Amino acid sequence: MSKYWKEEKPLTIKEGTLELKFYDKADALSLKMFYYDSEEKQATDSLRKNISLRKKYLQQSPEILLTLKELFAEWYDDLEAQN
Repeated sequence: MSKYWKEEKPLTIKEGTLELKFYDKADALSLKMFYYDSEEKQATDSLRKNISLRKKYLQQSPEILLTLKELFAEWYDDLEAQN
């Protein structure tokens, strides 16, 4: 397995305590959650959780992929309804 995170520059979005990185060539998605400093009212540099999802593995589990799709669509719809 290649070390795609060293070989490819990802699309990176960081907001609050969350950071998303998408590696297009590797079909990989990384989601990181950082600790929150309530006194400073901002995210810290300390990593709390990290998960990496690879397209080829998720496609081997269609039920999981479909569940994620439906869940994210529902969460987005809820967000739009609030606005």
